[in-house]
Amino acid sequence: MPHRTRTRPPIRLLASKKRTNRKRRDWASIVTRIGCLVLCAEILWFLFLSPIFRVHRLRIVGQQTLSADQIASEAKIKPTDNLLLTVFNPHVTARVCQDPVVDTVTASLSLPRTLILHVVERQPFVQLRTSGGLWLVDFKRVPYKKIDHVAPGVPILQLSGQEPENEVILGHALNQYWMLSGLALLQQASAYPVLNLGSVKVDQNANLCLNSKDHFQVKFGQPDGIDLKIAVAVKALEADSGRIAREALYVDVSSPNQPVWRPQPKGQTGNTGNGTLSGIQ
Repeated sequence: MPHRTRTRPPIRLLASKKRTNRKRRDWASIVTRIGCLVLCAEILWFLFLSPIFRVHRLRIVGQQTLSADQIASEAKIKPTDNLLLTVFNPHVTARVCQDPVVDTVTASLSLPRTLILHVVERQPFVQLRTSGGLWLVDFKRVPYKKIDHVAPGVPILQLSGQEPENEVILGHALNQYWMLSGLALLQQASAYPVLNLGSVKVDQNANLCLNSKDHFQVKFGQPDGIDLKIAVAVKALEADSGRIAREALYVDVSSPNQPVWRPQPKGQTGNTGNGTLSGIQ
């Protein structure tokens, strides 16, 4: 038999497939992003590090008793400070507000070189007289200035007796009960012209007495029920066409259900003795 040689089928070599999912680098996008980063860095440098936006000028507005130089010294702003960073820096306004005379401070800017500080000073609501001196107090009950002479047109709250030390601290609100009682009476009494408020006197037991500019007193005693006591006093002083207001040495409404009054000494009004304010309460 003839010899048959076996032949293997040809082996097919598979060519490696080309990658079709490989993305080409988008150089245009990369360059654009780098350019944006560089531009942002340039803008930030220009706004916060450039000499153009330094504080070249400081303007103070709104102050009444404080000088612009004093406020500028308290703000501690340097010519090298950045204008934009300074206007939003809360420490700048906080430093100025440490002055007891200053109530509020806000900052604004006038581009490209001026920082403006708007200052609001405290206004006197009452003069507080203690054994330690005379103080101006605003409506927030904050003593902010010690003075040597009585300020005209500002009612006086006088503390009698020996008050404890350090009762009055500049820039700190008064919170003692007897002081608060006197301030509350002063604030309420100022709404009634017939009382013609001159001053309020209060002792450490919170006993209250109002001194009118018409030279009579209204004794309120303890501050409890003060609204009723004020109403009784006002009604008494307005009664009989204001006769009691003209003739009284004092009106006592410490017991509002049994108010009494005493006329001025003989020779001034011609009356003596005490009077009962029947029908007033």
